[in-house]
Amino acid sequence: FELCTLLKRFGCHFFSCSNPEIGWNMLDAVIVLSSVLDTWLVPGIGLIAWSLEGDRPKSHNKKSISLGQAMMMMRMLRLMRILRLAKLVKTIRPLLFLVTGVIAAMQGVVWVLVLTIVTLYAMGIVATRLIGHRMMFPSGVEVSDDILAPFRTVPDSMFTLFRVMS
Repeated sequence: FELCTLLKRFGCHFFSCSNPEIGWNMLDAVIVLSSVLDTWLVPGIGLIAWSLEGDRPKSHNKKSISLGQAMMMMRMLRLMRILRLAKLVKTIRPLLFLVTGVIAAMQGVVWVLVLTIVTLYAMGIVATRLIGHRMMFPSGVEVSDDILAPFRTVPDSMFTLFRVMS
């Protein structure tokens, strides 16, 4: 519907090289045409072929891309229309400030994550050596495997410490 409305409004200028949005317009046209092909033409042709042949052919070449796989790729291309929201972010000033703030905050979040992982790794090594290898316990004391199991390896120790932390 949107493509038909734009074609009606702009006419041939819609696909003109002088149009600054020719890239988006071409992408929209390809996406809409592939959708029409996928939704209406392919099932119609399959139905006609099935009615003429009576049965679908059984042999398919495994190395070639089937029409269904190509149509799935075109369906994924429809998600590219979401990129048009980038224009919206630039035109609405408060939304631009919000997105800029979120991106700036992500840098701090990444550093907190790095610090947490490094701390968990260091404490995981210490816990593995002290608890998992029984260095913390006197030599004559019997320690249950339930206590030692979460600290046998460094990744196990890190996971146990993460669970305790959260």
